[in-house]
Amino acid sequence: GCTSLKSLDFSSFNTSNVTTMRDIFVGTTLSSLTLGDKFKDLGSDAGLSAPGKLKEGDKLTGNWIRQDGNSNGYNAKDFMAKFGKDLKPGTYVAETEVLKWGDAACSFNADSGILIVGQVHYRLLATHHGIKKVLKRLIKS
Repeated sequence: GCTSLKSLDFSSFNTSNVTTMRDIFVGTTLSSLTLGDKFKDLGSDAGLSAPGKLKEGDKLTGNWIRQDGNSNGYNAKDFMAKFGKDLKPGTYVAETEVLKWGDAACSFNADSGILIVGQVHYRLLATHHGIKKVLKRLIKS
């Protein structure tokens, strides 16, 4: 198989005359799969596996989801069955588990009002010092 293959872009492929996609994904663990509007049903025998991590540290559900968030998450079997029906063209990636408070490294700068959760920076609009003190205490605990 193609074990080092992580991403496929089939957005320009027209598979309307293809009779089978049997084992097309066997031996791959894709992190990203882009399918276009002329890409027909995958079929149940395409061999799609659960998606791989986009970046190290991702906690995965094992489901595929549209990268823009405009779909539910589907396991590989359901994804193959629903593409072209319930699932529309687009780029699909691994669905990550929802972070809960305490799952991600975080810090808060009371002077700037910047809260950093993982790699995401949030500027807090509230300048009330009481809110900043509470956040500072929550992050330290």
